[in-house]
Amino acid sequence: MPRAVLFLLVLVASAFAPAPLQERVKGVRQLVLEVQVDPERARAVGWGAADDAGVVALAAKVVKRRLVAMGREVAVELVSGEERFRLSLPSVDPRDPERLRGLVHSLGALEFLFVAEQEAEREAPRLAAWRRVNPEAPLEELNHLAPDDGGPPEGFAWFETVYHSETGEPTAGPPYLLRLPAEPADHVGAADLARTHLVTDPTGFPAIGFELRPGRVDDFARLTGSHLNRRMAIVIAGRVRSVPTLNSRLGAGGVIEGRFGKDEIERLTREIAAGAGPLRVLEPR
Repeated sequence: MPRAVLFLLVLVASAFAPAPLQERVKGVRQLVLEVQVDPERARAVGWGAADDAGVVALAAKVVKRRLVAMGREVAVELVSGEERFRLSLPSVDPRDPERLRGLVHSLGALEFLFVAEQEAEREAPRLAAWRRVNPEAPLEELNHLAPDDGGPPEGFAWFETVYHSETGEPTAGPPYLLRLPAEPADHVGAADLARTHLVTDPTGFPAIGFELRPGRVDDFARLTGSHLNRRMAIVIAGRVRSVPTLNSRLGAGGVIEGRFGKDEIERLTREIAAGAGPLRVLEPR
């Protein structure tokens, strides 16, 4: 076959060859999120460190761990001299930017997660051993240790607990091991709420009523429906505040009960409504 004809056949075959997967899938080829950290708020939710640079580094680890739990490959770059970091990850779903922005905004503000009952029983001795050596360290430092070094299994994290007694005084409770969401659609938090308002629980204590944005109602119903008769952990400001057992599927909204004090409930309701967590996405693209 003449060389010119052979070259032409190669060009024609190349034109009809399938494109690489990342180019063929509709959606964003790469998602870059620029995240601003408020060190004061980050310390308040338990992301403590000796200096602001350490707080930013720990906050970046918190976000990365969540994305890794969702099976995402993510690169983290700390921005030198500034209280922010950059996340870069491949994305094949056009809903990724909105969902992942919501995840970042909800961390340290409000999240609905689930208690890992069986895993917690197995991990309790490792938690106790770490606590003996690090009695004052934030649990986030434990969360980022490799499992072989005493950290929790991939896809799980320990959270501090705060309850209020009948007098309304805050009381520390035992930490909870919670399962991290495995998909962006499984994460529901402050960024997904359309409205919060003050209500009263059946015992007369103030509580927080909430309504979800219409686009997240089906996800919340699916998520709670798949965890019936299990405990849902409501994490506010980085701490478990309530662990109700789900007796029925939730849909458009619900009530957060936790024996809150009056002043505290008013502040928390405002902060949740404003999505006042320690992280802000500056530049999604």
